[in-house]
Amino acid sequence: MSQEPTAQETGAVYTLVSPQAESLTIATTPAPGAGYGQWAIVADANIAGEAVSAGTTEWVGRSSSFMIVAGTKDASATARTLIARTPTGSNGFVINDGFRYRAQARVRTPAATAPGQGLQITLYWYKSDGTASATASSTGTATVLAADRETLLTYDAVAPSDARFVSMAVESKSVTSSQVMTFYVDDVSLKHVARAVFNDPTDADYICGLSGDDAVTGLDSPEVRESFADLAEADGAIHGNFFHGRRPITINGTIVADTTTQRAERMSKVTHACNAMSSDATLTWTPSGSVEQQVFVRKQQPTRFSGAGWAKQFFAAFVAADPYIYGTTLREYNAISIANTSATAALGSQQVQNRGNADAPFEVLRVRRSSGTSITGIEVRYGSASGPIVVALTGLSLTTAGAFVEINTRNRTVTQSNGTNQYSTVNFTTSTWAGIPHGYSTVSIAVTGTGTPVATADIAHYDTWI
Repeated sequence: MSQEPTAQETGAVYTLVSPQAESLTIATTPAPGAGYGQWAIVADANIAGEAVSAGTTEWVGRSSSFMIVAGTKDASATARTLIARTPTGSNGFVINDGFRYRAQARVRTPAATAPGQGLQITLYWYKSDGTASATASSTGTATVLAADRETLLTYDAVAPSDARFVSMAVESKSVTSSQVMTFYVDDVSLKHVARAVFNDPTDADYICGLSGDDAVTGLDSPEVRESFADLAEADGAIHGNFFHGRRPITINGTIVADTTTQRAERMSKVTHACNAMSSDATLTWTPSGSVEQQVFVRKQQPTRFSGAGWAKQFFAAFVAADPYIYGTTLREYNAISIANTSATAALGSQQVQNRGNADAPFEVLRVRRSSGTSITGIEVRYGSASGPIVVALTGLSLTTAGAFVEINTRNRTVTQSNGTNQYSTVNFTTSTWAGIPHGYSTVSIAVTGTGTPVATADIAHYDTWI
């Protein structure tokens, strides 16, 4: 599953999306209220207990800055939508028609939520006089979450030609009788983004086709950082550990359009999409026979245009701080059973698959206490219970049902469900922080504690390439 853009891979559709410096950004900690940028419920007589409020301890591991959107559906099988949104009409956020906006919100369902709840983002558009746009709203795809799960909702939309204001909504939709529709919201943003698409003439943001082995470079390998010392008065050197450095990437092509206006618009889109200066742009593509992949880049050199005739050549250079390439789909394995093997220990395992060719970091490795008196230690290994150790924790104190520890091996963080940093519990002598190897692997999770401990675990990762 190589991701290298050889001659045949140049035909893949490449999409570059970059947040703009002048981005409109909603407060990242949404709060209920009637003021600018604050959130209110949309009344529906078929949903009981509708309310928005500030969270305190309901979303374990989060501070009190998140928002709770509460409601319970009626007993019918008719679809109902619980909506929380920012001010509407001319009190909404000022936007520009024709601009692309990316709305994001991290959402979580509480443990009491029944399966089947669909969570989505909707953008409501308004004209300069505050009345609804001819295109009244744009809605993203609903993500169905089971109880006690979270995800990042992302939705892109282009503002209609008559729009000047927007209201952002996060919604829960269900047809289930008496569905508990309550959900939590945090990390909300609405940003102007620029987008450029190559090799797909049907896309509204199409720039041009790419051809030739040098149309896209740098996806085959990042730079290499050597560690060595020359031998004194002898041939050769001593090598230490080598590491991957940053990943330089270039894109170059020829813009040919039907009119000079269209050509100028395409050149402008390239300029804006390449302008990733203070935050990363995302470059995505799907190699032949593989899955969609992504890399996060910044602008490294000026974007250049050349050619005195009708056609315009362009050259864009980027660099990725993270040398790895990731799949765009988060691979999740939830509610893994960790059954007790004695009064002081429990053990569970899960087969996982990394479709890439490099070790994949654990984005989420969450171990949750189900029963027993306490969990005091966790050990994660590959293979059997005696295999290589990923991370070992000692000195924990998980004494309440539902309490958990979440490990992220990419960032090397360990956080307890009450928000406490548990990095000090890591056994640095044995922990390797190793990622999930290429192909199929078995992850074994051993728990120690008192009172016959029982636990569950959740694992999430992206396929990873180098």
